Amino acid sequence: RGHPRVQDDLVTVAQLRAERHILVDGPSGHVGPKLALQTLDLLDHVAIQVAKFSVLPYLVERSELIAIVPEHLGRACAAGHPVRLLRLPIGLEPIDVALYARPEGSRTPAQRWLTEFLVRILAEDRSPVES
Repeated sequence: RGHPRVQDDLVTVAQLRAERHILVDGPSGHVGPKLALQTLDLLDHVAIQVAKFSVLPYLVERSELIAIVPEHLGRACAAGHPVRLLRLPIGLEPIDVALYARPEGSRTPAQRWLTEFLVRILAEDRSPVES
């Protein structure tokens, strides 16, 4: 939250170029952060590369490093750690989330409940950083 150089809610390309980054490049399936760094020609600014998003809030809160993450993950990190969620100066393609389930007629009551719950939760628009 108290980064010494990045203070605004919208980070600029110049600010991104002046900072060192953490890149998550693993089996999570989220390619947006790496694509953003490639698009901005910032892959050579990566100081640390990790395989999982779960370590990010700990690295960010104890350093001056920054990371580009999927928005839902950024919200979760900011809610539980002393880190801030910033808007990027470029747009990224949203990730697709798919839900595969048995045909409705062959679901157990528990499967029906879980499928309906996931559809409801995933359909909610909860983006506080979109303008």
